[in-house]
Amino acid sequence: TRFHYSTSIDVLGRLIEAVTGGHLEDVVRERVTAPLAMHDTSFVLPEEKLHRFAACYRHMAPASFEFAEKNNIGVSTADTPWLEGGEMKHCPSGGGGMLSTSNDFMRFAEMLARGGELEGVRILHASTVQMMRADQIEARGAERSSLIQHMQGFGLGTYFFVDPVNHISAVFTTQILGYSEACPDLRTEGASLIYSLFPRLAKGSSSGGQDSLASGFTG
Repeated sequence: TRFHYSTSIDVLGRLIEAVTGGHLEDVVRERVTAPLAMHDTSFVLPEEKLHRFAACYRHMAPASFEFAEKNNIGVSTADTPWLEGGEMKHCPSGGGGMLSTSNDFMRFAEMLARGGELEGVRILHASTVQMMRADQIEARGAERSSLIQHMQGFGLGTYFFVDPVNHISAVFTTQILGYSEACPDLRTEGASLIYSLFPRLAKGSSSGGQDSLASGFTG
């Protein structure tokens, strides 16, 4: 048994709709983004925020990038499929496609670092966050994969990690397709760089084990 990157989170998104009886985008807004005051996080882009929409680039070769034009994914103009009323409106996905900002993402990370609560608003039970921090694979003799590392990131190269022991959260954004080739050391050395600035912090707390929570975000 081993971790396999799949459409399981997309299935989970549909399951949420079946259990709650609501649309995924509405459930996420009502239960997560609105309570956390993540006002710039959604599945679609309101027209009044179009001027803030970041372009996306594709990694071609060392120190070489080009504008990502396929399916207009890199377009930061009115042609973007994420514009409100566009094609993304009809297919919110559990596995990706949300738009956000570094500030909003940091609020989400801080919620996880504080055991599921931020500024008096509880999103997750503390026991749920503890379960998320525990290794669910190795105890069953499963093969470790890159799932448990300092950080992980998917989609357009956004990474984050949370250390609830030392109360540290970090978000890295790149807006690069092919980020694993463009920024090969970000995943392995990003957390180490941060901890090197605070030598008195407990060593090993960013190792991806029970003291840390690692995941990624799309878009």
